[in-house]
Amino acid sequence: MKKRIFTKILVLMLAITILFCITSCDGVGNYRATTMVKTVKDNYCELSFGSLKGRFVMNPRFTKSAEGTLTCTASLEEGEMDIYYESCGVKTHLMNVKAGEEKTLTGGYIERGRVKVYVETEGAKGGNVEINLGTP
Repeated sequence: MKKRIFTKILVLMLAITILFCITSCDGVGNYRATTMVKTVKDNYCELSFGSLKGRFVMNPRFTKSAEGTLTCTASLEEGEMDIYYESCGVKTHLMNVKAGEEKTLTGGYIERGRVKVYVETEGAKGGNVEINLGTP
């Protein structure tokens, strides 16, 4: 009898743990794309796509100094996209780009280590995003 109760409790705890793992995925991408090309290396990342719907995440490493800023250049043919970055555990909105626009922004605050870059759309076409980390 005790063995059966212990087994039920163990299965229940395992199920709860799996549910927490599945639902706590904020830094994970969920997207559909066509003709997508991404480049991620130290202090730089770039994303270009024919179409993108959802959230795409890139993880470049900032290695230049202890802290710095970033420069983002983005363009879009159709739709709208939002670009965010996360450093030190804080997710910050960087810019919004609408159809036909090309924008460049230098700013933000990053520290040495991994930086997450989020590109979110509801159905954009013909986009390009380029991020340089550690811009003076």
